[in-house]
Amino acid sequence: MANEADCLVVPGYLSPERALLAPRLALALWAWDVARLELGECAVYTSGGPQGNFVAQVAVWRSGRDVLCLDFGDGSINAPGFAQVIGAAESGFAIDAVRRASATAAGFAALVLTKRSEALDLLLEAMPVWGRLMIGALQTEPATVDFYNNVHRKGVRIAAVPATPAAIFDVVRRSEASRYLERAFRILGKSAETFGNGYSS
Repeated sequence: MANEADCLVVPGYLSPERALLAPRLALALWAWDVARLELGECAVYTSGGPQGNFVAQVAVWRSGRDVLCLDFGDGSINAPGFAQVIGAAESGFAIDAVRRASATAAGFAALVLTKRSEALDLLLEAMPVWGRLMIGALQTEPATVDFYNNVHRKGVRIAAVPATPAAIFDVVRRSEASRYLERAFRILGKSAETFGNGYSS
């Protein structure tokens, strides 16, 4: 039998199938809130996380722009049709693509969902001054970063965000997680056409 602390109260207006989507949507809302993504900014996320569709959708809602997805070949892209997928195998090409996309943007925020170390290096090299880098992977490989040039001189802000839906059930984070869950429930209750079958897996 499950403990009460490990359970979520689901609003009566949501079907069980829709309610199952809430933790992933809540994580996406949480991540871009921490990133402070705003209208007109360039949003980038990487492959490697199961919530990619949600990350992309929330980024579009907040920024009003198409989102970029950097594919590091780790099998989990989860990019909807409006996301521009950029292969990251050739780092020079990927860096140029990110720089072009962010050249006219009001700001820049990136979310790393992969454990691949080259993601950190690539994004820090490509991002403009005052960019924000959120790390949303359970673990990352050891990385060598040009901290002075790509972090300090650019004024880059780096932060960690919850990596898996299990964070929603973490007792320590419950009070913070609950507000994102409430938002996710409200959105899912009104957006059946937005979160169709493609978001259920």
